[in-house]
Amino acid sequence: MIQNERQLEITRSRLEGFQNSLVHLKTSKRPQNIDPLLWQAEQDALKSTLEELEGEIKQYEQRKA
Repeated sequence: MIQNERQLEITRSRLEGFQNSLVHLKTSKRPQNIDPLLWQAEQDALKSTLEELEGEIKQYEQRKA
């Protein structure tokens, strides 16, 4: 749970990093030694983390308003 503006900025920075990672995974060709299910699981995990971080930011902004 985000408690202050500093944590908000850190969370936004992390969000951007996860977004970049997801874009990289989606635009990269899957290495042959990585199982397709594992490749998809990595993308799903990033999406889940993105949703969680976005939710935390939204909650903080609603409490602040």
